[in-house]
Amino acid sequence: MRGGYVNLKHILVTKPSDRGIRYSDGWEGNGQFWAILTDVDDSIGLNGRDTDESPRTSDAVMSNVTVIGPNVVGNGPGDTEGVQVRDGAKGEFHNFIVTGFDDSFRNRSENGDMILKNSAVFGNGGDGDDDGLHSSVQDDYRDAANNNSEDEIALTDIFVGVSTTNSSNASTLGEFFEAANFTGAVSPDNDWTLGWTLNFDGTTRE
Repeated sequence: MRGGYVNLKHILVTKPSDRGIRYSDGWEGNGQFWAILTDVDDSIGLNGRDTDESPRTSDAVMSNVTVIGPNVVGNGPGDTEGVQVRDGAKGEFHNFIVTGFDDSFRNRSENGDMILKNSAVFGNGGDGDDDGLHSSVQDDYRDAANNNSEDEIALTDIFVGVSTTNSSNASTLGEFFEAANFTGAVSPDNDWTLGWTLNFDGTTRE
């Protein structure tokens, strides 16, 4: 997404060569029910980045997103980041699951505005570390008020699974968001990926 106000629901990104989803140039939209699976070293699952030429600041709001890295589907975490915000971009991340990366969340933004709440972050870190909130994430993301968890969530078919342990109802974020009081993108009770997307091995999800 390069600028604009577009809103997007129900996205599955499998095996991107670099970035799973990238937003820039002042994107101010919303996103819900995204699953990103990358097995590539030196990759970023979700990347927000503005430049000096950006017409305005990206300030997107996302909820119910699952980001799976190469520590789960590849050959180790490598030099990877689950979610990165950099340069002038901002971002709000609610009800996320992020696992399988070297760094789970990384804030390199000049604005310093990276909101992370009601999310589950686990199984990240290299050299055998089982790190949750990792890298340049500020300490306040572990504050009780943000309600983030570093406890593992059971996932099937790589990315299917949710948790209500530390979630919030996404509908409180605005009219775009459906009522979904769970952390993660794909509920086993409502698997929206079946019948029209592919498994990680290229077969149809049925």
